[in-house]
Amino acid sequence: MALFGFEISDKLKDVSVGVVCLTQENKNKPWILFETGALAKGLTTNRVCTFLVNLNPEDLQDPLGQFNHTTPDKNSVWALARTINDCLDEKALDERILEQVFETYWPQFNEKFQLALQRKPTRRGCTTTLGTRYSRRDPKSYKRVIESCALA
Repeated sequence: MALFGFEISDKLKDVSVGVVCLTQENKNKPWILFETGALAKGLTTNRVCTFLVNLNPEDLQDPLGQFNHTTPDKNSVWALARTINDCLDEKALDERILEQVFETYWPQFNEKFQLALQRKPTRRGCTTTLGTRYSRRDPKSYKRVIESCALA
């Protein structure tokens, strides 16, 4: 296993749930299959969920078809939020509080998600809804995207 693989395994050892975003463009790519497999293998509880962007569950074949799918509608995202919260064990929010937070932020998420769907990625990379650029060729750019999402 390459050094990168060890880094992934090391980071995943403390993770209890993972969410993989799938699109029509990436659903059959070797890298998404590799990373999803690494995530599934690295999780002791094996809680891998997919977030489907312009896809339906029936659009997926195994192995990706085996996971819990989330579609970008309110009920499905709520179920995902509950799944993630349940995996937090003693750090989980009381479900009433989680629901209150979800109801507060759902409109903002939905609006930004719909705007993101309307954007066309550029050839050199993409721009997140927060304005942070990323590119597959620049591994450091992923870190910038993650950091900008954490600050949002």
